[in-house]
Amino acid sequence: MSCIAEIGIAAIADWTVGAIGRHLGYIFQYKSNISDLQTETHNLGLEEQKMKELVDDALTNGDAIFETTKNWQKDAEMISKQAKEILKDENRANTGWCIFRGLLLLNLVPRYRLSTKAKKMGVSVVKIKGEVNFENISHRPHLQSDFMNEDYINFDSRNEIVDGILEALEDGNTRIIGVHGMPGAGKTTLVKEVSRRALEMKLFSEAVLVPVSNTPDIGKIQKAIAERLELKLDKETTPERALLLRNKLQQEKKFLIILDDVWKKLNIRDVGTVFKGDQIGCKILFTSRFERVLPTDIGVDKIFKVGLLEKAEALNWFSSMVAQMIEKYSECADLVHDIADECGRLPITVETIACAVKDQRRHFWQDVLNQLKNSNLRDINREVNEKVFNSIELCYNYVYNNEAKLLLLVCSSFGEDESIRIEELIRYGMGWGIFEKMHNVQGARVKVNSLIDDLKDRALLLDGDDHHIVKMHDIIRDVAISVVVLRPL
Repeated sequence: MSCIAEIGIAAIADWTVGAIGRHLGYIFQYKSNISDLQTETHNLGLEEQKMKELVDDALTNGDAIFETTKNWQKDAEMISKQAKEILKDENRANTGWCIFRGLLLLNLVPRYRLSTKAKKMGVSVVKIKGEVNFENISHRPHLQSDFMNEDYINFDSRNEIVDGILEALEDGNTRIIGVHGMPGAGKTTLVKEVSRRALEMKLFSEAVLVPVSNTPDIGKIQKAIAERLELKLDKETTPERALLLRNKLQQEKKFLIILDDVWKKLNIRDVGTVFKGDQIGCKILFTSRFERVLPTDIGVDKIFKVGLLEKAEALNWFSSMVAQMIEKYSECADLVHDIADECGRLPITVETIACAVKDQRRHFWQDVLNQLKNSNLRDINREVNEKVFNSIELCYNYVYNNEAKLLLLVCSSFGEDESIRIEELIRYGMGWGIFEKMHNVQGARVKVNSLIDDLKDRALLLDGDDHHIVKMHDIIRDVAISVVVLRPL
């Protein structure tokens, strides 16, 4: 009777002639409704699993998932959960036979209720399955350049320059800015800090830093800028690519291009880095070791010089890097001031010498000090300070392992600012017989990584973009090449 009452109430609510028949149908179609829901729920689970695998692959490849995909996954998970709950209820409910007034009858109430739920939920399951789209679930996100700059030290002498450059970047009348200083003064580190702060201050929506060096490759420069702009350079010739780049750049409102370590004239029109007159938010920042290049060959609007550190800054920095060693071996404490002074307040020299002595005893420190004072200094070229060359060469000379020295020279054969893959070093090392008594790749891999760690500790090699890559500072590379020329192997 209670089942008939439920059906009657539902029919009255529907206000249709066929309502009673439809609701009675839920009882007679109980098994098929439950079976259909089981089938559709199973199929939805397969769709969910397929979508999850596609999403996982997309995330592994660095893609961003569309919100429509995320919403489908969320809705599908909710509907699947609700459907499974109904099916669980079906297993728990007494839908079999019951005794009513001495008669054996089907238990119609739970059958009616579950069949009704199963039918409606089946519609929802079919609907969410129909909305799935496996073809377009993700996209390649635009990732802003990361200028996290752990190498930058907050020296007053450097912060003053950074503040000045930032002020020039905000000036609508200044379009091209130059930064110059001797090799190893920290120009690249400084402009990275400028970029980090400029992006943080929202002066630019994006920035890109491109190494140029003494042998500029226009194609590589164009490619690096185009990649940051997500522009496909599908033309063959340099002028055609320059035109594509120029047209794309003229759509930008706040874009910073840093062309790092320019040695000679670089025509920005040849590259394609030309902005329209009203693009006052777009700037180009050059760095060079040669002051004359910036106003004469480039035609910059403003120039900033990165000079030596203040004496106190150099001493404090050197002291901080060797502090743990001094705490362990106080016998070297009286040499800290003299060695720091002999480093000539050049950042790369201070860092390199500190790395060379920090784990050594007094006799080593004294020997380093003597060599800094008495060695015959040689030029790399007329623009390179002799003390820079001597300091870097000194660190090279104090690499005790001949295999490490040879590996450093191999690294110098790569291009300036080039990412050096460790696997390539392994192949070259084995091919040229650098590693003594080493005849298998696995052993060579262990050896190379050990040597690289030693060279990194001495600041002769730098971390790359990931753990499979190392880099070499351009000045250290110049010194290493000169070593090969002056002392052929």
